[in-house]
Amino acid sequence: EHSSRSHSIFLINLRQQNTLTKKSKVGKLFLVDLAGSEKVSKTGASGVVLDEAKNINKSLGALGNVISALAENKAHVPYRDSKLTRILQESLGGNSRTTIIICCSISSINTSETISTLRFGQRAITITNKVSINEELSSDEWRIKFEKERKKALKYKKYSHKLEGELEQWRTGCSVSLEKQVDINRTESVETEVRELNSVSPKLSKLSDPPDTLFTENSEIKEQIIVEQRKKN
Repeated sequence: EHSSRSHSIFLINLRQQNTLTKKSKVGKLFLVDLAGSEKVSKTGASGVVLDEAKNINKSLGALGNVISALAENKAHVPYRDSKLTRILQESLGGNSRTTIIICCSISSINTSETISTLRFGQRAITITNKVSINEELSSDEWRIKFEKERKKALKYKKYSHKLEGELEQWRTGCSVSLEKQVDINRTESVETEVRELNSVSPKLSKLSDPPDTLFTENSEIKEQIIVEQRKKN
């Protein structure tokens, strides 16, 4: 019968863990009931009720600004203008699926409020969120990911050093031929070839030096040939 004149937010934290892989999925469920925006001239509020109405209208105004910024894909979204928008930040423009139910009055006396509410819903429906599963990696997966990123950082660090060397040559007035100019793809392929050569070189060095067994076999064959020739003579 009587409105509490306040916003109501119910938050449920969810966590699911696979007992075999130890992977975890986490999520949040927001259930929000927003207070309606009312004109003080119609309600005749005063005192504490008037202060509550001002705060509610202010937070709803901040929510409208956030919805407008998200709908227009602006670089800055004013989430921090209100506690309400700060709490609902993940639900509005984060990794989430959001359902909004708009409540309007059918009375002609509330025409302006109804139009404002419908426009709010029209802006909100244009917002598109990119949703992905929130998975927490295991320690081994984090270790693999870290090692991959470390190698990538090392590659770009080497590339940066080579670029600095090339730039220094240009500064001293020396020209750098096209073949010697640094290219990240060529640098990566050359480094791969060098690693392969380094892994093969020990095998090549062993093959380049004839083992003692070959000399022994060769001498035995020579002796057999000499013996056969003597028998024929």
